[in-house]
Amino acid sequence: KWHYRSRCESLIRFSNDNFYEGSLVTFPAAKPGSFSIDLLRVNGEYKARRNVAEAERVAEEAIEFMRHFSDSDEDSLPTLGIVALNTDQRDLIEETLRRMSGDDELVETYREKAGKKGEPLFVKNLENVQGDERDFIFISMTYGKEAGATVMRQRFGPINSKQGHRRLNVLFSRARIRIGLFASFGSEDVKPAETSKEGVHVLKRYLEYAESEGRAAVQLIGGEADSEFETEVGNRLRARGHSVDMQVGVSGFKIDLGIRHPDHPEMFLAGIECDGAQYHSSKSARDRDRLREEVLRGLGWNVLRIWSTDWFDNPDAQTEKLLKRLEELRTKPISAFQDYRLGPTYLPAIEVAIAEQSE
Repeated sequence: KWHYRSRCESLIRFSNDNFYEGSLVTFPAAKPGSFSIDLLRVNGEYKARRNVAEAERVAEEAIEFMRHFSDSDEDSLPTLGIVALNTDQRDLIEETLRRMSGDDELVETYREKAGKKGEPLFVKNLENVQGDERDFIFISMTYGKEAGATVMRQRFGPINSKQGHRRLNVLFSRARIRIGLFASFGSEDVKPAETSKEGVHVLKRYLEYAESEGRAAVQLIGGEADSEFETEVGNRLRARGHSVDMQVGVSGFKIDLGIRHPDHPEMFLAGIECDGAQYHSSKSARDRDRLREEVLRGLGWNVLRIWSTDWFDNPDAQTEKLLKRLEELRTKPISAFQDYRLGPTYLPAIEVAIAEQSE
């Protein structure tokens, strides 16, 4: 089953592993190792079904987001949705957002453009967000320790219900581009018991996933070449100074070769598909991959195809042709795919350790 919504595999990888047994086929982003969940820790307290500090932080980031993109044209304007885990927190965020934005003209401009685009800003709760999707989703995790407490009470509202795990799956798969996860507690604060509903277990695992930036799930960007054809193309490009990753992607669909941008190695300059003679004569395969190529281009990929018949007929000429095309792409201005990040974000333990060592 092909998954087209998420424009970064990290947005759907958790659900794919935990709910779909890895059956969803997803598309890699054009940035190696990209992780599109920003975890923002808040020093908030949970009282009367609300978390005031968290609501204020969500509202601040939402206003900053709308101001930042207020001058975007309607086509490129990224849309935003906000979700809280209960109705009281949802109402508080709406009130806080209204109070803090006031008569801000840039916020109003953004909201008008998003409305015209057909995807207005929404603020919803966990139980009524199914069917909605936006480019960016901000999630208020809502719960936390009560004032003066050293341990968090294991009460998670609708997450504790029989369908809590399914509601979380829906929530975590609503974003196309990025998730902002606002939390006043961490995975270590969630302590499932034998009698806990599945939703509590899923909550803990998702927090671990966000805290580690998916490192626990995926360690490698690329893999081994699928054929001698791919190996030869990769070796020739490496011999001419290019950095090449083989089999880029984490699910059933992978790009044969990912060529790093020489000036910006944190992103791919191009993706190369090596197609055999059998593929060349298959109309159904060409039609299928035409759709996939459109999706990849939407993710920032420049897709180049090499036919095995052309390559083995004259590999030197095909190599020069490919190098010329890569150089043309290198000289083009970089059209950054929506790379907006929230901050400051939670630093995984490994990054904290590195920072401490460098001091």
